[in-house]
Amino acid sequence: MGVDLEEDIKRRPVELNVRAARKRQSPQTGFVHHCYEAQGESHDTIPLFENFCFAYALLRSRQSENVLEAQELLRKLLCFASEGNFPVYLHEFPLCRDRLLSLSLLPLFEGILCDFEAVIGETLRASLLQLIDTIVCNSYLLLSEGKVPFMYECLLKAYAEPQWNPDVTLGQEITPLLMALPMAQRRKAVWVGGLCHLLLKQWHPLLLTALAVQEQEREEPRCTLFDLFMSDYYRSYPQRLLVDHPVHLRASLVHTLCLPQSPQSNWSIPYQTFSSHPRQPYALYWGSASHLHTLVCETKKNSCQIELLPQGAVFTYVLPASDEESEMAFFCNAHPEHALFVSGRKATAFALHECLEIRSGAHVFALRFSLEEGEGVFFGHLSRANRPLQIAARGEKRYAAYDWQIALRSIRRAKPCVLKVFLTYSQ
Repeated sequence: MGVDLEEDIKRRPVELNVRAARKRQSPQTGFVHHCYEAQGESHDTIPLFENFCFAYALLRSRQSENVLEAQELLRKLLCFASEGNFPVYLHEFPLCRDRLLSLSLLPLFEGILCDFEAVIGETLRASLLQLIDTIVCNSYLLLSEGKVPFMYECLLKAYAEPQWNPDVTLGQEITPLLMALPMAQRRKAVWVGGLCHLLLKQWHPLLLTALAVQEQEREEPRCTLFDLFMSDYYRSYPQRLLVDHPVHLRASLVHTLCLPQSPQSNWSIPYQTFSSHPRQPYALYWGSASHLHTLVCETKKNSCQIELLPQGAVFTYVLPASDEESEMAFFCNAHPEHALFVSGRKATAFALHECLEIRSGAHVFALRFSLEEGEGVFFGHLSRANRPLQIAARGEKRYAAYDWQIALRSIRRAKPCVLKVFLTYSQ
């Protein structure tokens, strides 16, 4: 029974991909319909990348009817190749707006040939081999012209130059790096070990979340390909990752990573991180696999220093002479489990030196604001709002508020001031 459960979890990325694709598959065209720019579930556009991912997922399901469907889908999709590249959407053919799209497809084509060369037939095999050669040649030409970003260069070198040894760091665009990893592992690329070490440091195995700066989608962090890769590696998925999401359309890219085991004993809950991000320099995580809670701060363009303590942090804000509409703000995801108190009472406003508490299950988070230097009158308030990196509040949901905002405003201030915020938490 344990072996069956392990196999079920191992197949989960493929199952998520097939399920999400079936939901968006048109019975008239047989293609997956999805639009990157639009909101909602009904779309007319047909993206080439997600359809290739769907074909790969059908092959990886290893079910005879799915394999036959994948072969037919691949035959149709390959007809839209234009000089080694593809349009972003099928209706744009033969226009190819994204010169890096074919390079992004390289891991899919390589995976199909490595794992299903005997299944797809000689005609498809020959077409893919020729296409890969064209992609590699075109990509090297773009690379010589300086038109290939470093992360996409890793895709090319993972396939063509396994001895290439770059200084890999985790930037904002980590997706190409993750897509390159399965190819690099199959070719025993020398840079895989360093990247794997970085990946382990950027994932909390108990809270099942990335520790880098994350966009928020409604009440929880946005689901990404990195979440799928790391959840597959630990064989443990948070609930938010199992709910239908467009990122599942790329889940067939996920292969189990051969990462070195490096257990760490400091994975505490709550867990706090800080970064140099201008809009969200601090984040505090707690909760469980069922629901992940976050508390983040926004500096409102003020100078801010953050000192992490064993159970909390100190924020030092240097405010200029001119008054600002809002000096600083903290955002906590709205959830029925959370209750906010000001000096032990229910309130929507607070003054300096009053203690503001967020009670969340067994956790209590306390915030105290203090004027350290200068003079001024400040007013704090609690309201529903959205953190700067919230992506769900747009379109029909543009007026929705998914956070509690704890903000401090200036009533009167003529000279520069220094404010401190003391955050402590207990369990």
